[in-house]
Amino acid sequence: MFQRGGDASPGPGPSHVPELEQGLPHLSGFQSAQQMPIHVAQDQMAQVPAVPGQTPSTQAAGWPPHRWLIPLGAALLMLMAGIFSLTAQYWADWSMEIDPSKFHWMTLQPWGQTVYQAAPALLGVGFGILAVQLFLLSRRWASRELVLRTAFGLLAVAVGIAGWTALFSAVLFPEANNVASAADDATPRLYPWPWVVAPSGAWLLALALLMLAVLFVVPRRWQQTWADEENDGVNASGGVPSIRRGLAYGLVAVAIGLGALFAPYLDPLAMDVKTVTTDSGATSHVPGWAAVAGAAVTPFLFAGLAVLAWAAIHTATAQVPTAAQPTAEPDRTAVDP
Repeated sequence: MFQRGGDASPGPGPSHVPELEQGLPHLSGFQSAQQMPIHVAQDQMAQVPAVPGQTPSTQAAGWPPHRWLIPLGAALLMLMAGIFSLTAQYWADWSMEIDPSKFHWMTLQPWGQTVYQAAPALLGVGFGILAVQLFLLSRRWASRELVLRTAFGLLAVAVGIAGWTALFSAVLFPEANNVASAADDATPRLYPWPWVVAPSGAWLLALALLMLAVLFVVPRRWQQTWADEENDGVNASGGVPSIRRGLAYGLVAVAIGLGALFAPYLDPLAMDVKTVTTDSGATSHVPGWAAVAGAAVTPFLFAGLAVLAWAAIHTATAQVPTAAQPTAEPDRTAVDP
């Protein structure tokens, strides 16, 4: 009001609000909106990409440690449930009891001889959660990437050996194929354990092949370089998956699956059935390798086609850098999705 024209009647506009006046900075004259300070929230600052030339952090942000206990607990529960499903009929006598009067006097199998069919899914998903956790943890710390990546590879080998053994257990352990004799109380006969674990073999072998595909296709995220004052000897390489490696791995896995499918045509003489006599005097009939090779068709074809499908989708969605649009600097602190 003490300036020239201040005694003039105000024009149309917002009325005087003390709350707004207290929040405005003390300005001399007029200040453009471009010169006013801009406040960015902390969560928005985390989404700003890293500036080229800055030293990348060797530890990804976010992910509180206690949250990792949730998937770990889920994986352990699934694994325990899968083991229980496989072994219930052998140690839980109450799983082999059934009362026909409760089922309209119909003769049904005890639930102990039915529940093992849920074991493949429980074991496959349980080990899958553990594998994903190990791989994601290896992408967070440069100092622990090699150790956790090695643990991921060892888990893949262990799961693959378990799946292969379960898948061909009837051939590897012919003496275990004999059906146990019936009990005196008319309890149903126990299934031989190769019959029970064989369905889980295909799931575990397929999971192991996918884990090995991840190791082969996805390189290490952190690369060791000559130590200096700027990067402390560690640079984030990004670990971009290789489409060419994915195509090569998928084609090899599909070729092995097709070879197992047409094994009887490739070697007809390997279809002969052999008779094996066990130490107890019992005899078992073991088919040739060409007859049982068909069990490996599903895991190899599934893993190979899944990797080929990923390579095809990744080829279509990958960004191609151009001269007009340079490639943006990757976020060094972000965690892989």
